[in-house]
Amino acid sequence: MEFFGKLKSVTRDVMTGAYDVTFATNDVPASVVDQRKDDVLLVKADKPKRKRSLDSNAYCWLLISKIADKIHSSKEEVYEQMLIRYGQPFINENGAAQMITVRADIDIKPFGLYTKLIGSGHVDGKEFSHYVVFRGSHTYDTKEMSIFIDGVVSEAKELGIDHIPLVELEKMKKKWNI
Repeated sequence: MEFFGKLKSVTRDVMTGAYDVTFATNDVPASVVDQRKDDVLLVKADKPKRKRSLDSNAYCWLLISKIADKIHSSKEEVYEQMLIRYGQPFINENGAAQMITVRADIDIKPFGLYTKLIGSGHVDGKEFSHYVVFRGSHTYDTKEMSIFIDGVVSEAKELGIDHIPLVELEKMKKKWNI
């Protein structure tokens, strides 16, 4: 069972120490509540994320294709360049960008990761390369995708590639689905 609602209250039973959590919603039929009343449930309460518009995604890929044609590259190579310039890294549990370290003689391309080389070092006479790992744009929320698209648009402008007027782009970016 999943529904939208607002957290109304949280109280604690002084005798048992258990918390009572109350949500206000119009989405849950009473029959469902009655069926689940005594069940132990896994409860997760998150703010809903706004998903990016498919129009925005299609436009982004159109510009990436035009950039690739202009610079005689592949769409995949341009996409990776855009991710590294304007994308979002994986974030670890400490809130820092996720990095990986591999022996310098190992090619990481076959692993399908989007990475940026940020340094190297030596351990026991062996050279290692350090990379920041970036997320694919399909994982981006509204704000992240907006930043990414703005970067791709700026790259297209610098190359003299036609793009939609900024007013239209802003309208497109505001068409997010919840």
